[in-house]
Amino acid sequence: MIKHGVCFLILLAIGFPSAAKAYAAAVPYESYTFDHWGEYVPAPQPYVPETTLNGINLGVGPLSNPSDIFVCPNNDVYIVDSGNDRIVVLDQNLSLKDVIGGFTRNGRNDTFSNPSGIFVAEDGSVYVADTGNNRVVAFAPGGEMFQIIDALPEVAESVSGFIPLKVAVNTDGRVYVIARNIFQGILCYSPESEFITFFGTIKVLVNPWDWFWRIVATQEQRAKQRLYIPIEFNNMDIDGKGFVYTTHVDITNEQKIKRLNPVGDDVLADIVTRRDKNKLIGDAFYAFRGVGSGPSLFVDVKARGSGMYSALDTTRSRVFTYDGEGNLLYVFGGIGNVEGMTRRPVAIEVIDDKILILDSSRGDIVVYKPTEYGRLINQAVEARFNGREQEAVVYWQEVLKLDAHYELAYAGVGKSLLAAGQSKEAMEYLKRGNEAHYYSIALRRYRTEVMKRYSDFIFYAVLLAVTGYIAYRIIKRKRGKRDAHA
Repeated sequence: MIKHGVCFLILLAIGFPSAAKAYAAAVPYESYTFDHWGEYVPAPQPYVPETTLNGINLGVGPLSNPSDIFVCPNNDVYIVDSGNDRIVVLDQNLSLKDVIGGFTRNGRNDTFSNPSGIFVAEDGSVYVADTGNNRVVAFAPGGEMFQIIDALPEVAESVSGFIPLKVAVNTDGRVYVIARNIFQGILCYSPESEFITFFGTIKVLVNPWDWFWRIVATQEQRAKQRLYIPIEFNNMDIDGKGFVYTTHVDITNEQKIKRLNPVGDDVLADIVTRRDKNKLIGDAFYAFRGVGSGPSLFVDVKARGSGMYSALDTTRSRVFTYDGEGNLLYVFGGIGNVEGMTRRPVAIEVIDDKILILDSSRGDIVVYKPTEYGRLINQAVEARFNGREQEAVVYWQEVLKLDAHYELAYAGVGKSLLAAGQSKEAMEYLKRGNEAHYYSIALRRYRTEVMKRYSDFIFYAVLLAVTGYIAYRIIKRKRGKRDAHA
């Protein structure tokens, strides 16, 4: 691992001298992307540490095993301080605003017990997964409770009862709950706390050999086989259009991020299958032993708008950011005790252009700010998502000045040129970006353009050729008759 790390830094310094000089001295971790073949490619830092917040410098005493963080539309920040049974609220300047230790229920004070999840609606209503009390509670900004969910539906299969871990609410007031040991999907409740359905159930596929073996195996052999149960969700987020982004544990190393539409279907699945861009699994290669070994484990996901989303990997304390087509935009972060790194990250949030990472082990929040490189990538993705193609081209070209090896920048320029109708110019950039799917589209469009451009010439050329051929046949026939008479 040390040898690979040294080689990585050497490549970073050689391949990106200006970027390395700008960031290497101040940033304790490496950044990279994957190329078309899935190999690691060193990259300039997209985000760098700005500051670290903790209970001491916030003036509320040490945070104990914090488990969740939420940024409201007005940029207030809610931190679930689980071990202290409270919620710490910061304002948009990340200064202490309030400490919530409970709520009012039917005129009497009630408190939390080891809360682990939080969601704040646009009207200021606060929803808390009050784990230790086996309930989800919702209370108004003034603190008066107006909703409680404290039981599993009869159709739920669980031996541990109702243990809510995470909660989210859409604009219609539907409450989504991730509960421990519930493998049938996310629990969905109405605003009246009535169970509606299991949402986004993950199906486990069994291969033909497994089915055959279960048929021919004895009862004892079948009992020893592993159970085929759906995978358990561990976190979620809702974007502005009501799509639910989820993360889950998947021992098969398949897609670990899903974007569920209102009926619970994963709309990322087809994109990832068609594009086959690392399948949203985080690190494609990893060590099998030592600190930070094993596949990436996403514990949270944040929908960032413009189709972008960032997933938090707790295995190596890294943030993976993807665009709406499943392309990995950038990676940053690392595991450690030095400033800017985290030990056990559990939640990710975004405030303005900054990213907040909640570290449960150290009880603090690390604030990261974008570099010029990261800001340009974000702006390029946002511009193209909103149809400002020429503006996107400018941003991507600026990215290439900082990182001449960044394939997505070439592909980004090509996509924008293609959308702007410049198929021939787009083909060159798409080729350099190894973007085969869009290159084939550009090639077809360019062929069509060429055909249209020379259609009149081709028509008259064919007409002249046909006319000449007919005239030649007529003249030849007449000469043949003349020769016959002679």
